[in-house]
Amino acid sequence: MKFSNLLCLLIVKFVIFLYGAGEYFWRSDPDLKRRVRNHFDIPFYSRVTPDNVKSSILRKLPINSTLEEVNQFIEKQNLGKDNLTPCFWINKQDAKSYNWEQDQYLTPFENVQYRIICRIRHKDELIVLGFSRIVDYEIVFFIDSQNKLRLVHVKEDFTTI
Repeated sequence: MKFSNLLCLLIVKFVIFLYGAGEYFWRSDPDLKRRVRNHFDIPFYSRVTPDNVKSSILRKLPINSTLEEVNQFIEKQNLGKDNLTPCFWINKQDAKSYNWEQDQYLTPFENVQYRIICRIRHKDELIVLGFSRIVDYEIVFFIDSQNKLRLVHVKEDFTTI
């Protein structure tokens, strides 16, 4: 009886291991997920999803944070430091090619003046076609006319080669 219990326990552990390995290696870019986890302190036992990234950001940077606090957060998270984590600003007055008024995320926030857009890009050299999902993460911080954070939006941006 003890042997069968031990065998069942080993089988369950093995299935859990296979599921985790499959999720980590076959459905995603492991390096990107690792870097997203490191940037936003997402625990290893949590999945890296846009909702989890957003929750992690908002725990450290609540709505109504000042523009200075947003910039400090971006600096502390090591975003914008290299070509794999670029950050840039879009000012409402300077966004001539962008249809600001029809943005689906701005509906309740008409007084948004700036966006700080940070991307966490995949590493091209780590892509194995047919094996990895090619995805980048885009984090958008919406700043209002009083220089306060109004909204954080996180999305997976699937890329094609």
